[in-house]
Amino acid sequence: MGCALALAAVVAVPVNADVVYEQQFTQGQVAGPQCIAWQAFQAALVPQAYTKLTVSGSNDPTGKVCDDPNAVQQIAAALNTNGTLAITCNGINWRIGACGPSRELSAAGTTCLCSNPAHILRPCLTNFNWGGIAGPTCNAPTQTMKVVFETGSRTTCFYKTKKFKQKKCVDSGCPTKRVDECLVDSELPCEDVGQCSKKINLSSGCANPEEKGRCKHILARCDCK
Repeated sequence: MGCALALAAVVAVPVNADVVYEQQFTQGQVAGPQCIAWQAFQAALVPQAYTKLTVSGSNDPTGKVCDDPNAVQQIAAALNTNGTLAITCNGINWRIGACGPSRELSAAGTTCLCSNPAHILRPCLTNFNWGGIAGPTCNAPTQTMKVVFETGSRTTCFYKTKKFKQKKCVDSGCPTKRVDECLVDSELPCEDVGQCSKKINLSSGCANPEEKGRCKHILARCDCK
């Protein structure tokens, strides 16, 4: 039994500065080892430059996300210090509060309630209502729940138009438009500048596919930050 508890706690050790909690929960069972891991996870959330929080699980691999660094750091601090917090981030009402002998992390705007459907973790509650992801949070079905606090900066790649050619497409135009200022980003953040392409080549038909013609749009990298 002691061996199982020790292994559960190891999950919360930071790797590459990110702090991760991931445990499987079984319906109708008190979350004993999962609580030990949760407490270790809380202790690992020491002050760092946290940039993103994701609460996900086997029922919702994408999960609920907060990527406002100020809000993420407040949530991490509340968990680390067994504090209380109500904050909105990415349109989600995040809550940290007491529920049992430890803290609950809720993306449902409530604490210590059987919200359904919701994304809630309270592994140290001494009954079967340890939370759940994207479904019931009391006596929930067997599932894996995961919380990730990411740290460090991310690079966003910005582009502007280097060359734009429109052949025909007189009525509907091209599906892409010229961008003469450094405004367009690559949608997905990069880890470093080296991952930002120097050029993006876009080739397509007209905005109206029934109109015969071609569009060629070349975007050149103008900034990374």
